[in-house]
Amino acid sequence: MSTTVYSLAEIDAQCRKAARGAGCEWGIAEEAGRAARWLAAYGLPGPKVLAALFSSARACKLTAPEAAGAWCSEKPICPLTLGTALADRAALMAKDAGFSADRVAWPLLMLPQAGRASEALGGPVTVRWDGFSAICTPEGLWVGDNAGMLAAVGAAFHCAPVAATEENLSAPGREAYAVADADWRILADFAHRTYAPATEASRLAGAGAGLTDND
Repeated sequence: MSTTVYSLAEIDAQCRKAARGAGCEWGIAEEAGRAARWLAAYGLPGPKVLAALFSSARACKLTAPEAAGAWCSEKPICPLTLGTALADRAALMAKDAGFSADRVAWPLLMLPQAGRASEALGGPVTVRWDGFSAICTPEGLWVGDNAGMLAAVGAAFHCAPVAATEENLSAPGREAYAVADADWRILADFAHRTYAPATEASRLAGAGAGLTDND
């Protein structure tokens, strides 16, 4: 599998444009870029799961559950939309026994928002779904069970604050990340949808002499 190394800034920009091409609103597109960049900084496949997300069916319009209920939908839930709900409700997690959802599409994309929640709370939060567990803190990340890291649909997603952690944390030390060329092409194809098609007027207004040559 061929790969190309991109800076975190390049990953952020490309994923943000791809999200716009996939139909995401500006705010969600910015979250997509930040999520892919956050994961890549920890050496996790953010661009890969984002490319897979945009190529799959997902529910992006969500209704908040009743108190202490889990978010759910007939289609797998978009982790970008759900992730903003997680970040917005970080302060309520302790009172509401955490944040839960079922059938989250590509749940690895929820991890960056869990990291943001830990920063808002000033302490660690635990994240888990079937086959995966992790702890996010303001200082770093610990990943335990990772068999389900690349699950297309994560069942029984749950995030909640914890008192403390003694695990060895990884810091977000990377400045660049190797992305599979096949995944980058998918992102580029979505990003290309944001480009306006050329018109006769735009071609004449662009570089070059157009139909007039003054030499």
